[in-house]
Amino acid sequence: MATENDLILRYLLKELSPEEENNFRRWAESDPENSRKVEQYKDILEKTKNYPKGFNPDVYNALAKVHAIAGIGKTINLTSRFSTILKIAVAASLIIGFIGLTYYAHFTTSSQAIVMHSGMNGTREIVLSDSSHVWLNENSTLQVPSVFTKKQRKVILKGEAYFEIKRDEHKPFIICTGNTTTKVLGTSFNIKMDTLAGNVNVVVLTGKVEFYGTKSESEKAILTPTQQGMFSGSTGKILCSLNSNINYLAWKTGVLTFDNTPLIEVCNELSKHFKKSVKATPNVSEESLTGTFNNEKLEDILNTIQLTLDVKIRISADEIIICN
Repeated sequence: MATENDLILRYLLKELSPEEENNFRRWAESDPENSRKVEQYKDILEKTKNYPKGFNPDVYNALAKVHAIAGIGKTINLTSRFSTILKIAVAASLIIGFIGLTYYAHFTTSSQAIVMHSGMNGTREIVLSDSSHVWLNENSTLQVPSVFTKKQRKVILKGEAYFEIKRDEHKPFIICTGNTTTKVLGTSFNIKMDTLAGNVNVVVLTGKVEFYGTKSESEKAILTPTQQGMFSGSTGKILCSLNSNINYLAWKTGVLTFDNTPLIEVCNELSKHFKKSVKATPNVSEESLTGTFNNEKLEDILNTIQLTLDVKIRISADEIIICN
């Protein structure tokens, strides 16, 4: 799950695919604030070229000063692909604009915020002060006030996370994600945000969830188990339906399940899960696979497919092809 920051950096370093670059340009051009953000990061990146290798200023001391200015309590795990650039930005006296832009701009409901990150290639489990549990998918951020208010428990999510919320009839739990709000009393559900398009997907596992656009609370959707709500960043509308993807929590559980699933869909799931291009040639793409893989390696899954469906596996540096 790429964060907005990582996508900007990959764009500036020319690491995006043609399709990703087109989507990124549309996102940047959709809002002057997005364009300004890209230009700020570009300016920071240009400044880093003049610093020697091994340059390592005291970023945490600088951050402490920023916290004092902004009235922010603390941050946790300030690590990302931007860490080197961030440190140089500190030394270049850009820290206030950069940090404020990246982490604190949207957290206005509390004078103090705790910012928690999952990192580039891993998930993270978080236990909140009310005993609720949150699992962050990779490249995701959760902002939590140092103390919940008496009337509500409000957090801000960027990326993807699975929530198991402790029930409290008198203090609803509220998650702000992009231009959406998810409100619950006590339930379990998954939220996923497409940073570029602004789309947000909520899938409910247990309980009941209120889901609505920030600008249209009167048009809220009530979601129950097995249902999902899809918020469109372009239209601002929510489409409700049954969740047909049984592997939507595979990023958390490591379990991939296929039930008479066409091989072309199996390949899509494997590509997403292992971040490796897996494709099936047309003459085998409709072959069906049934089975459950519990935290198994891609190599072992491919071997099972090969034996079960009597197909061949061709592996190269760039992709894996399943053929006959």
